[in-house]
Amino acid sequence: MAARAGDASPLSVSELGIHVSRTAALASSISKYTYQSGAVKPDAVKVPTHMQRSKRNDKVRTVDLLEMPGHLIRRLQQIAVEKFQSALEQAGYDLTPVQFAALVTIEGHPGLAQATLANLIAYDRATIGGVVDRLIQKGHLQRKVSNKDRRARELKLTAFGRSTLRKATPLVIEVQRIILSGLDTPEQRAFMKLLRKLTAATDDRTRPRWTADVAD
Repeated sequence: MAARAGDASPLSVSELGIHVSRTAALASSISKYTYQSGAVKPDAVKVPTHMQRSKRNDKVRTVDLLEMPGHLIRRLQQIAVEKFQSALEQAGYDLTPVQFAALVTIEGHPGLAQATLANLIAYDRATIGGVVDRLIQKGHLQRKVSNKDRRARELKLTAFGRSTLRKATPLVIEVQRIILSGLDTPEQRAFMKLLRKLTAATDDRTRPRWTADVAD
């Protein structure tokens, strides 16, 4: 895995997959938000020349998908998920990138609430329950009533969940290395720095902001 710019410590094992996934979702929703919220007026947006409508026939000019960040982000996210699932399935582990991110986060914050988990891994609160339920069914998690608040449910890894996470983590780290293998070390650092910056800059336009201490 690539080291962070100005920091010799390695990246979080789930950071790259989360950033790419979140940025892919942001790329498809940011345009809709901008116009509906009134944050930016249509006439204030500078449209690239190759995406402008022709004045003669009012038809959209042909665009190059390889020049569109949203398309490339989506494609990279597809590649990241494909490589992740392939590596874990070959090793006999039944985990998705989101489930792995959940296990990593709960391991670092034992007893956290389900809603908090959704915020920490930038996942929809409405559907995080399904992720947790599947991890419980697989024997990786346990959910119990909080001693502090009887309405809250606390999440903790089981012994099997900790064992699975410990064994799967090296595979996931290797996947991150493969994803970035087309870049040299300085390029990897620059890419991760820009990816974190872009995610942080646009995330608060669509959902509650992913705080810097979590992203980094």
